[in-house]
Amino acid sequence: MFGLEYPSIELLVEWPTFLGGEGIFGFNKIALINLLAVLLTGIIFRGRQQAGARAQGHAQPG
Repeated sequence: MFGLEYPSIELLVEWPTFLGGEGIFGFNKIALINLLAVLLTGIIFRGRQQAGARAQGHAQPG
């Protein structure tokens, strides 16, 4: 169609590993994206939790 060449599907779905070898412990781009998502979510929620605790300012009795 219109003389366009499309890349093969393997370029989209097969991600080569770059750490840990070719096995169950291989680390690739998908694993990196998942790890970053978990870390960033944890950092955001932890920061908001600490900011909320500072903003409330519980009064000390006495």
